[in-house]
Amino acid sequence: MGESFPTRARGTGVAFVNAMGPIGGIAGAALLTSLLAVKINMSIAAILAGGIPTLLSGLLLIGARRIKPGMKLEDIIF
Repeated sequence: MGESFPTRARGTGVAFVNAMGPIGGIAGAALLTSLLAVKINMSIAAILAGGIPTLLSGLLLIGARRIKPGMKLEDIIF
């Protein structure tokens, strides 16, 4: 995962991604549970709690800024 970040930010980037994983798992499970509690079909609940958020995250990545190889960290942030 560290290869996705500039050299000076690898530890911070990977730590952030790893910290967000469990939070997403808890939030997704809570959303799925609440959808099932109101008697929504399991297939529809799975699409709403997992499929749509995953699709949205991929679409957000398409809109992310391109970082050219060799770019300085200061140039990326600002």
